[in-house]
Amino acid sequence: MKKSLYSLFRTIIEIILFLVSGVAIFIEFFSSSSVENGLHLLSFYTMQTNIMVFICMGFLVYCFLFKKKRTKATYFFIGGIAIWIMITGVLYHIFLSSIHNPSGIKSITNVLLHYVVPWSMVGYFVVFYDKRYINWIFPLLWTSYPIVYLIISLIRGKIQGFYPYWFINPTAEYPAGIGGMLNVFWFSCAITVCFVVAGYILLALRYFLSRNIRL
Repeated sequence: MKKSLYSLFRTIIEIILFLVSGVAIFIEFFSSSSVENGLHLLSFYTMQTNIMVFICMGFLVYCFLFKKKRTKATYFFIGGIAIWIMITGVLYHIFLSSIHNPSGIKSITNVLLHYVVPWSMVGYFVVFYDKRYINWIFPLLWTSYPIVYLIISLIRGKIQGFYPYWFINPTAEYPAGIGGMLNVFWFSCAITVCFVVAGYILLALRYFLSRNIRL
């Protein structure tokens, strides 16, 4: 594949991801029953990570249109967002899909936000992550955002009594909560290890793929 064709194809995928994530976020916000409920969605990891994809893809399209260089920092965040939103897809499917059953148009945005955008972003990472910026310390650094999100959610829960997900709610037993701070700790440690490993697997996959596609 010629480099110019590769870049064009990459940009088309970026535009599609930008539009799909943007439409899903827009509908999810404006189909809420009130402005307050719409803003409340920002508390959820799902919405935060989908907004990150939207902003990231918009920035990459901007770089293409105005011929701006993509730096190492750009690729650090591309990789981070891919891992962060992969957490969205995996945790939702395993721990939330059986108890979350939206109807109407929200059933469509539910699929887009929890499946289509997350796994499309992971696929984008594997195919288009620039091999020059592969850094084997990145998977460890990418744990920072989920950990910060967890800490803020726990502090907010302690103050306001609101926990966005049952598996980080230490104040109640399953299915309303996870049954204590120790359980939150062990659950968080297990998830962190799993996604650090996933980060290394994705980087390794991209590294070996890039050796066959010399772009």
